[in-house]
Amino acid sequence: MSKFLKVISLCSILLLATGCWDSRTITDKTLVNGISFDLDQEKKIEVNALILDIIGKGAGIFDFQSETVDSKGVSVSEASMHLQSFLPGDITTSKTKIILLGEEFSKTKITHILSTFRRRPFSNLNVAVVITNKQAAKNVLKLKTVGTKPLSVILNQTIKNAEFISIAQQIQLFNIFTYNSEEGIDFTLPVVDVTPTERVEVTGAGLMHNGSYTGHFISSEQSPLLLMMMGQYGSTGNFITKLPKKYEPPYNILSYNIIRPKNTLTVSTSKDKIEVNLKVKANVSIDGLSTLKFLGEDEMWSIINKDLNKRAQEVIKEIQLANSDVLGIGRYLKEHHPEKWRKLNWEKEYPTIKIKPKVVVTILSTGVIGKETQFEE
Repeated sequence: MSKFLKVISLCSILLLATGCWDSRTITDKTLVNGISFDLDQEKKIEVNALILDIIGKGAGIFDFQSETVDSKGVSVSEASMHLQSFLPGDITTSKTKIILLGEEFSKTKITHILSTFRRRPFSNLNVAVVITNKQAAKNVLKLKTVGTKPLSVILNQTIKNAEFISIAQQIQLFNIFTYNSEEGIDFTLPVVDVTPTERVEVTGAGLMHNGSYTGHFISSEQSPLLLMMMGQYGSTGNFITKLPKKYEPPYNILSYNIIRPKNTLTVSTSKDKIEVNLKVKANVSIDGLSTLKFLGEDEMWSIINKDLNKRAQEVIKEIQLANSDVLGIGRYLKEHHPEKWRKLNWEKEYPTIKIKPKVVVTILSTGVIGKETQFEE
């Protein structure tokens, strides 16, 4: 083909190609970067939105300003429509980084109330969802930040770090809708609180049941153990075990992390009872020891093994008290013993069944700890 024909062909293609005739720049949009939901005294839904105003400065440089706006309604849709009546530009939740649920709001059927996000086009279903501990979610959303990062970005990064160190389950909005559609398994949501210095910290894993918050949460010290038993462990997890009474404080702390744990769930049924055995293999790497006395590897193993098994029983007691089947025992019964499952009233049965956790500890590394690095009395 001659060069002339090639040029003619390219020009024809360019003329016929569809252009972005309806595109709008990001500076023309009203970006909802964070949202909080609360219930007021009249049981109306109070929505607070963190609006990010992108300001173009030319040469590809942008600045931003943020403000919070609020609205109320009998539903999320009504409150959102009211927001749209006074906010300029094309409002979009496609860049939303965080959804905060006040404690009272989270005790409702949140999946039904938040279903508006699933039905709207361009909504971000990969957004993190968290519960605020014993306070209105709007109080957290209105915190002032230090530095250039928007609050929603800081909160999102805080949650991601909590997931990495196994304080919080890796879960997003679309996962919540998935869990709600399946019978016999519950989930957890991160619970956050505000420190005296007005920073947000993840204090634990909130126990959900049938799509609602139970009001119970597993503390950040215990939640890595819960996530191990759930099979939802992150990349690593930090643990601290206190040594026996013969080791006086502050020289009585053993710190370690657990890498790549594996869990095995087995459920046995009989005519009148259900028994659950949960085995967790924990690979331990020691990273700190404050004792002045030499502590051998066998003694470390014994202390850690005893402590983790005791704590595992405490976690099991708490999740049964909350009636939160985060281990998926009901789903296991439904899949492996369907006839038994159909006859069960799982709501009443689950808190009473016998769950036996067993943590099997293997010490992979004691780090640089040895006789030469521990002081003899």
